[in-house]
Amino acid sequence: MALVPDFTAYPATGPQDIFGIDNRIVMGTWERENTYFDYKLSDLDTTLGIGENEFQTNLPELHYNFVIKRNFANAFVVHMIPLIVVTMLLFGAVMTVTRKPSLVERHDFSTSGVIGTCSVLFFVILLAHVQLREGFAGSPVIYMESFFFLMYFMLLAVSVNTYLFASESAPSLWVIHYRDNLIPKAAFWPFVLLCMIAITGWNLGLKTRPATGAPPAVAHQSG
Repeated sequence: MALVPDFTAYPATGPQDIFGIDNRIVMGTWERENTYFDYKLSDLDTTLGIGENEFQTNLPELHYNFVIKRNFANAFVVHMIPLIVVTMLLFGAVMTVTRKPSLVERHDFSTSGVIGTCSVLFFVILLAHVQLREGFAGSPVIYMESFFFLMYFMLLAVSVNTYLFASESAPSLWVIHYRDNLIPKAAFWPFVLLCMIAITGWNLGLKTRPATGAPPAVAHQSG
């Protein structure tokens, strides 16, 4: 005996219809995407207490599936906008790196000042990363989380660049000392954007993960 869904009990059960869920349920940051029935074979390995029955194996079990996905706009505002703001502040710190006396006085540049700014921004990013990770405890690295690792690298790179620029000139450091740290300043945004494109391509192309960083969740109810 197998349970069969009563499709006539719902107003519509088409592929694009969402049925069997109360619309008053508060989904928070999630959106309803789909609902459907399907069968899965189950091995109960028991007679269910009925002596004349055989062991219940390979029986079709009716499942009701409710598919939800995270709201991209909400995830973008909560997680990506702070990263964008921190990146802009970090670029501002890079632009203050100079040896010209007039600019040093105007921007109040100091190595300790830039490194201190990077330290403050590190804790801001760390707290935001922890908040994001709490929502996906036990899961692999997700799409949005990759941008936090990029920011960790950028904070370290800016700190190292500033320290080496303030050190004595050496032939091996011409990339940093050339025209008052021009190359790191000019390469900042192209490097960040290329890394973002590479991260997106890796997640969409190679790993085939959703771009929002939040894979759809499926709730099962068997009958």
